[in-house]
Amino acid sequence: MDFTLIPICSEIEHHLEYDNILKEQCAFCGKVGISYRCINCEHGLCNTCYMDKLAEEELNERFSYSRIIKAIVKIKGKLKKDNIISEWLVGVSKESQEIYFYNPITRTLTYEYPLSPDPPSSPTPSSYDTPGDELDEK
Repeated sequence: MDFTLIPICSEIEHHLEYDNILKEQCAFCGKVGISYRCINCEHGLCNTCYMDKLAEEELNERFSYSRIIKAIVKIKGKLKKDNIISEWLVGVSKESQEIYFYNPITRTLTYEYPLSPDPPSSPTPSSYDTPGDELDEK
């Protein structure tokens, strides 16, 4: 899916649209002559600052995506090491950008690493009463 990044007004978060005004000053660098202006306020940017803002937003998105991919690779390595890679799928929440684990067999989803500590061992036969023991005591 290809998204087009649109810079927004820094104060009110309105979209900037092309509007070439020669007498206005760029809100960022102060250069006279703006190319993009918010349709709801006086905030405007020259073409250079507008392109820089686009590039900055795209770089931030790429770095965020890159960090998530590296984290998923690391987590998959840990799942493989713990020998549970075949039981769990790893994904990223669209809303919160958090990594989650999904088990398709049990249809469970968790944001916590799925490996639980070993369960306690079963009691030995001598440590619990067997049916009929109470009758022998009488």
